[in-house]
Amino acid sequence: MANIDKLVFVSKLLLDQRLIELKQENESLKLELFWRDYKFHKLQHQMKNWNLYGGPKCKCNACCGQDLAGDYELEDIQERICGFKPAFESFAAVHGLTFGKASHPIDECLDECHTHISGDNCLFVYDIDAHIIQIDNGSRWTYGTKLWKAKSVSDPELKKLVVLFKAIDTQVRIDLGLF
Repeated sequence: MANIDKLVFVSKLLLDQRLIELKQENESLKLELFWRDYKFHKLQHQMKNWNLYGGPKCKCNACCGQDLAGDYELEDIQERICGFKPAFESFAAVHGLTFGKASHPIDECLDECHTHISGDNCLFVYDIDAHIIQIDNGSRWTYGTKLWKAKSVSDPELKKLVVLFKAIDTQVRIDLGLF
């Protein structure tokens, strides 16, 4: 093999390796942009809008405590079973999302909690095989492993979250008479 052929061969190998690295970096950046649009606080906002305009308009203790009930007076808080949780879970299930429940701090995934980009302000992510996790009997919600473990924006589980956001937007617009 001539020297020029060796140079071409080595150059191709290096270029191929660099191309793979660039593709991985590009996918990582796409995922980072995805989580900017779908961070948990944005789901929380969508949940609130759905409760107020497209859902059951629940004002139980848990919904008021999680700011899912919008503005309310103290006398508006209802001492009853939450109407939001089962209605939202049914609505989300239609779009392929599953729910789990964190019952103990042991369920927390401590090695990735503080670094994952799906949360805000060190909101814990849980190592529970579901899309959305209910914490403390409905007083808090976060993402489960089906979402935060995704390595690509083309992951079908992430696409389910996008569909849910669009469905909530559509339902809210219909109920507000904007469609």
